[in-house]
Amino acid sequence: MKIETGSVRAYLESIESHFGQTAFNTLLLERGRDFTPAPLPAEIKRQTIKLCFTNSAKLAKRKGLLYCEGLAISTNFLGLPIHHAWNATEDGTVIDSTWVPVGHDYFGIVVPMDEWDTHPFRTPLGVFA
Repeated sequence: MKIETGSVRAYLESIESHFGQTAFNTLLLERGRDFTPAPLPAEIKRQTIKLCFTNSAKLAKRKGLLYCEGLAISTNFLGLPIHHAWNATEDGTVIDSTWVPVGHDYFGIVVPMDEWDTHPFRTPLGVFA
C-alpha cells in the first residue's frame, strides 16, 4: 500500500479506525502538525544515516533549530510512514540532515530541547520509541 504525499494524518486515522488507538498515534493526531519538506540547506552538513534522533537533537542544540519527532514518508521506504526525527525552522520548514533524498511528507510534534534532555523514557530511538 503506497501512501500519497500529505496523507500521514489520513494514514494515522485509518490505522486507528481499523486497529484501535495506540498512545503514539493518538498523541500525534491530537498534537501533531504537518511540516513542509525542503532541500537540505547548503550550510547544514549531511549526517549519518539511521541516526535521525541523535542527528536531529545535536543539530537542534548547535543551530537553535526545532527538534521534531513523528512519522515521515521517504521514497526509500516503500512510501510508508516510519517513525523519524528531523529539525524544522519556526515556520515549519523541514531540515532533514539524515535522509537522502529528503522525505516528501512529515507529520509530528515539536519536542522542546529542555524536555528532550530530561525525558525519563528517551532512548537512542527518540522520545516516543
